[in-house]
Amino acid sequence: MDATPQKLEIEGKPDAFWRRVYIAVILFTVLVGTALWAFSRYFSSS
Repeated sequence: MDATPQKLEIEGKPDAFWRRVYIAVILFTVLVGTALWAFSRYFSSS
């Protein structure tokens, strides 16, 4: 009985790590997309 909560604890930690990775990837993708959009607007107007 005591092994089950420990197993859930160990499995829960990688979930938190991958959630951070997922959020970081989304933010990075939005940042890169915004930068590309800004550069394209800058160079197309000149």
